[in-house]
Amino acid sequence: MGRNGSENRRRTPLRPAGPSINVDRLNVNSLTGILFVQVLEGRGLKFPEKQKAITEEMYCVLEVDEQHRARTGVSTAEQRFRWRETFHIDVFSATVTSFFIYSWHPQFRHKLCHKGSLKLLEAFIIDQLNGDRMFALNLEPRGQLIVRIGFHDMREVFRRTVNPRMDGVFGVPLTRLLSREMRETPIALTRLIQEIERRGVDCNGLYVCMLIMKLVCGSVEKKRVLRDELEINPLECDLSADSVPDINDFLRELPEPLIPPQIYAMLIDAGGVTLPNDTHGNRQLVLRIIDCLALPNKNTLLLVMDHLATVLSSSPYNGLTVSRLTTVFAPLLLCCIETSCTKELKTLDVPQAASTLSLLLQIWPPRTEVRVIQTHPAVSRTPRMLYRNLSVD
Repeated sequence: MGRNGSENRRRTPLRPAGPSINVDRLNVNSLTGILFVQVLEGRGLKFPEKQKAITEEMYCVLEVDEQHRARTGVSTAEQRFRWRETFHIDVFSATVTSFFIYSWHPQFRHKLCHKGSLKLLEAFIIDQLNGDRMFALNLEPRGQLIVRIGFHDMREVFRRTVNPRMDGVFGVPLTRLLSREMRETPIALTRLIQEIERRGVDCNGLYVCMLIMKLVCGSVEKKRVLRDELEINPLECDLSADSVPDINDFLRELPEPLIPPQIYAMLIDAGGVTLPNDTHGNRQLVLRIIDCLALPNKNTLLLVMDHLATVLSSSPYNGLTVSRLTTVFAPLLLCCIETSCTKELKTLDVPQAASTLSLLLQIWPPRTEVRVIQTHPAVSRTPRMLYRNLSVD
């Protein structure tokens, strides 16, 4: 049988396909937004002969367009290889997701046992690119992986609604949150950044790969535990080795982007007049625009930008280039649904947002001193960065 026939056999929808839809009518060739992947269980999985005597455990690695993005914990045949782990993955121009199942052993090299792939556009074409579907994905050389995959596009992801919970932490306007907490930066965000930097920003795959073993970013189930604790008491929440700190959700769920559209538009204009050999002048121009932010936004942006600059300083070790880091964080800081978009400003355009954040990182002043960030309970009311004068007179 030909190659196309083989690919069709590897994807078996567990629900009726519904009416036929003309792919050409959809003006997309890739997906940008959030991919929801739930790895449920494996069926008919087998260990290689040489592995049977030394291990009974397997784990699943998820790739999007050949980049490692998530990894489950281990499961065994006795547990029927039921992982039941969910991942929310930010994707940009994604086309293919692949699943690789490895044997696991604490001392021996992990061996690839099974693999399978899924073309994302074909998976969601039935649902007009939003919604979710369950698949029995046929694996090579044998077996199946039961997965549920969903997708939300940029308009759905960045609706930025207000959390109705008055004492909440996520999805709360910054002014209200900081007034209640009597802090210059949000306690939850500050502590999460402190914890990530305490664990080390030289971790390979930081902010890109959801490796549970690294505990930088993990499955939805693990993140929800910490999130619930932060919502109750962000100052006393335990950030132990088992917790999964993640600042992305906090920034994404702000009712207004940290850099609002008005300031965003000014930064775009500034990017058009910066000079390649005038670092001082470029910094002066951009930082004066940042000074126009409301004080809660400005203080919080200083915290985040200092963190991103620290992450970039370890780029040789964590693999995060400016391009990769801005693709992850630019939508979180800049994107929203804005009805008054202009020809110059497109508030859901990821490349435009990434270019703007790249401009900020290029001119961003370094931290004035290298220091070990203290963790709870010393969450400073007056962090160092608040005293730094951004304007260059």
